[in-house]
Amino acid sequence: MAATNWLMLEGFNDYGTMRMLADADIMVTEMTVEMPEAITGVAFPEYSLYKVLDLLGRRDIRFNRMQTDKRRVTLMKETSIVTATENARQAEMPVRRTSNANIENWNFMLPVLEEFADTMGLKIRVSNPHGYAHEPVIDDGKLYIWFWSIPDFDDKEEERYMDSAFGIKLTGSQRDGMAFSGVGNPILDENGMIVAEYLGNNLYVHFDLPHGRDTNILIRHIMEAFVVQYSADPKMKEKFAKQREKAIKAEAEASRLLYIQECSKRMHVKKDKATASLAQAKKNVQTYQVELVAKLRQIMELEAELAVIEKLNGGDDGKFDAEFTSLCNVPGVERVRVKDSIVQVFTDSISIPYDGDEYEIGKFRIDIYTDGSEGGVRCYNLTKVVDGWMHPHVDGEGWCCLGNIGHGIAELTASYEFAVIAQIMMQYLATYNDADPMHGIGHWPRKKVTKKEEVA
Repeated sequence: MAATNWLMLEGFNDYGTMRMLADADIMVTEMTVEMPEAITGVAFPEYSLYKVLDLLGRRDIRFNRMQTDKRRVTLMKETSIVTATENARQAEMPVRRTSNANIENWNFMLPVLEEFADTMGLKIRVSNPHGYAHEPVIDDGKLYIWFWSIPDFDDKEEERYMDSAFGIKLTGSQRDGMAFSGVGNPILDENGMIVAEYLGNNLYVHFDLPHGRDTNILIRHIMEAFVVQYSADPKMKEKFAKQREKAIKAEAEASRLLYIQECSKRMHVKKDKATASLAQAKKNVQTYQVELVAKLRQIMELEAELAVIEKLNGGDDGKFDAEFTSLCNVPGVERVRVKDSIVQVFTDSISIPYDGDEYEIGKFRIDIYTDGSEGGVRCYNLTKVVDGWMHPHVDGEGWCCLGNIGHGIAELTASYEFAVIAQIMMQYLATYNDADPMHGIGHWPRKKVTKKEEVA
């Protein structure tokens, strides 16, 4: 875990109070600070705040957080008491932060959470334990959301860093996260990454979602996925399932356009090159009289070439659109997505026949790098990674042992023949070479044979 942040309350450093807190399994110490003023009091880890306030009877007090001269120590300065009327008003709010919860980008996330509170008919309470496990709240008719946290049962807290969620690149401290506890029900994004889990009426978001950008989009993705799994109302499930299906279709259409743009690059490169050469040739006519005739002829040739290129370019979008559709319809392809100059092909489950048996290898995401980087292509097993290996011929980082086809992949990439590459890699993943596997095929499960197949 990262270094612990401490909070300090003025006073409460008498022996009886500190003994009471210690008996409640809270780490406490007496501390004196000189800034913002000379104050002595009790200090404790930030994750124990609510427990300390409850034990001291200070839960209804408002506090200002003030910087001190001690590293990682914040002074909780009392400002006022929350009245019974204010408590009642806050209790009726459909969405609010729990007492003393400081959550960044709250104003961006609040409208989204209010929308889901209204749709689900639940009050939502939000907190951020900042990398610590938190005990689930027993079902009281409210939904509790805990950012950067997991259920607290066996003190198992494993940190991890996340680069993205739901196709959105995470930034800064937003990447701080915790590993799945194994206790709750996992919520996965479209790439198979566990980004959250829920236990009863408690939703644990594994990463520091508020501490970055696109917070409103990320919380909407998580809430939609949560409602589809959690809601007992079939109509609500159907509503949000349709919303997610609509979003996936919109992404597919955007990927189609990006695919066309990627394939059109070769024509734009040729056009730009011819245009630049034409401009330079015209300039040289004025400078080099000796080469006038040759340059004029070059101009005519380049103008003719440019005209041909522009004419050809006008009909390529339709060709690339048809190619994208053809790629989506290849047997064994579930869907195709294009992002960050990468054509991503999601496959059905792939199996390999070998030595009289058939082995289930799993579903894959084939990443084709349109600029030829990363070896041109990588393959990721989304369902059956065995001992850290994606495939008998693919290592744990998606690198493929392409052998003789590696050069062909490079040539096809240079020619923007991404659909052909996808079909070659589908065949590659369905083939096993027992001469030089990275990991023997026997480590993968054999495919179960149905009674119908046995009779056949």
